[in-house]
Amino acid sequence: MKQLVYLLLFFATPLFGQAPTNGLIAYYPFNGNANDASGNGNNGVVQTATLTTDRLGNANSAYRFSDGAKIIVPNSSSLQLTNSFTFSGWMNLRSFAGRDGNSGAPSPNGTHVLFSKDCDRDWLNLLLVIQSAPRGYLAGGTWKGSLSYFLNATGDTWTHIAMSYDGTYMKLYINGLPIAASVSPNTFTATNQRDLYIGGMACWPYFFNGDLDDFRFYNRDLTDDEVKATFIAENGIIQSVKAGSWLDVATWSCNCIPTAANPVVVKHMVQIPTAETGVAYTMKEVLGGQVVLGSTAKLQLTRP
Repeated sequence: MKQLVYLLLFFATPLFGQAPTNGLIAYYPFNGNANDASGNGNNGVVQTATLTTDRLGNANSAYRFSDGAKIIVPNSSSLQLTNSFTFSGWMNLRSFAGRDGNSGAPSPNGTHVLFSKDCDRDWLNLLLVIQSAPRGYLAGGTWKGSLSYFLNATGDTWTHIAMSYDGTYMKLYINGLPIAASVSPNTFTATNQRDLYIGGMACWPYFFNGDLDDFRFYNRDLTDDEVKATFIAENGIIQSVKAGSWLDVATWSCNCIPTAANPVVVKHMVQIPTAETGVAYTMKEVLGGQVVLGSTAKLQLTRP
């Protein structure tokens, strides 16, 4: 009985399977255009960026950027920030080449812009800077308070990136998981007077060399669980990436345990440990996939 009560409480928690809407000031699903789906009317103006296929295989549902391409969102009252914010979006870097971070000249190691709001000393932006391909770093925040995270960039791979600020701490996330945080004394005074640029900047020639999709902007800081929920909700069907336990996050493409809100595709041997329950909205086994139940284990297919 204790286990049953635990599962019911777990299913009732609306953390996974949907992206939060509270505080959403702009949302760009890029489904055929750059219109704002948040209801705030912050529609973007496309400058030479072209529609392309998104990470889920949907045609004309993401934008491809190259040198000179950008989407400009005119400034508005709903885009004003006070003490906190969150950005969430997907990127697919198609080439390391871009513009040099110092001179702005063409370079095999480019500075790639996900978004920018102002480019003066109080700018707010998120960049992927390639130093010596594939080595680089994510850099986000403002001139007064920024945060960097070094990584090996991956080409032709969709990656979820998020950045949040709660008034004190700036945080970066990759694929729903926090990767870096620091105290950042940010201010948005100048930023609030500027247009929002996606895939480019107003006063520097930097651009993003690849595809961008599902950009969300919030006027509050999302919790770690909310960022993870957004990643899961936008990641499509969860698939097994290796044989392992149903309750091991490393078994799944979302780096999470499937819940009642998630459809699941099993491509490997996935085991539900004894006395545990594996839960999904629907489940499909493909060639080579199998679910093995331990003694008294259960597989539950349900609706949230």
